[in-house]
Amino acid sequence: MGSTGKLLSPLMIFATAGTLLATGAFTAVEAERTADIDVAGDANALLAIQPAEDPESKTL
Repeated sequence: MGSTGKLLSPLMIFATAGTLLATGAFTAVEAERTADIDVAGDANALLAIQPAEDPESKTL
């Protein structure tokens, strides 16, 4: 086994063991969050929806 194999083998073992042990850390998470939603005009909008045209000049 080369020096790379000697280095990677223990790292792979520790990574596998850590993954197997860490999968049961959380069974459920609950949080309350608030959101404010406002309507803006087209000039002030952060998101716009525009019609797309295909090569046959049909609006999608």
